[in-house]
Order: sequence, then structure tokens, then C-alpha cells
Amino acid sequence: MKAAEVREKSTDELRSLEKDLAVQLWQARFDNHTNRLDDTAKIDHLRRDIARVKTTLTQRERGEVVKEKAEAKPAKAKAPKAPKAEAATAETAEGADKPAKTTKKSAKSASKAK
Repeated sequence: MKAAEVREKSTDELRSLEKDLAVQLWQARFDNHTNRLDDTAKIDHLRRDIARVKTTLTQRERGEVVKEKAEAKPAKAKAPKAPKAEAATAETAEGADKPAKTTKKSAKSASKAK
């Protein structure tokens, strides 16, 4: 069951649906313990459906307005990135005043060369 389907139902229908889903969940758990449930994913689906119904009921009680995903998040325009060449030249210009760091390998090879 999708959230949009849940939102279309009335509050009374949602309350009765919640009770029906709770009974189905209990029955599925019972069947699972007695090894009669073939699809164990049914338990997870029922739990999520119950959560969707409860969430919608709570939102209605609080008076919250729920927008669809397409309306809630408009597409963001990406800003163009700066070219890499400019960033590299800026780094080398800043580092020109500093002496180059030597690593252990370069120090060892320099001492061997002497």
C-alpha cells in the first residue's frame, strides 16, 4: 500500500484499516511461529502499512499539510564548477613563497648522493 493511497481514505476508513492490519499482523506472526507462513516478508509489509496509516492519522490530528514528493522538492539548479586549471595555478602561486617539504625517501636519496 502506498502513502498516496492511504492519504486518499477518510479518517474513519483509516481507523478501521489500522485495526484490520493489526489483526492481519497478529495472524501472520502466529502463522510464522507455527511454520505455516510461506512469505515472511508479509510481516514487514504489514508493519510498514500500519506505520503509514498511523502517521497519516497523526498528521491529520495535528492539522499538518502533506505535499507530494514532486511538489515538496523542486529540482535544484547546479552552479557551474570553477575550472581545475585556475585552482591549480592559485595553489602554486600561494606555495611559491614556502620551501618544498622533503620526505624521508627524498632525504635518504639526497644523503646517499653526497
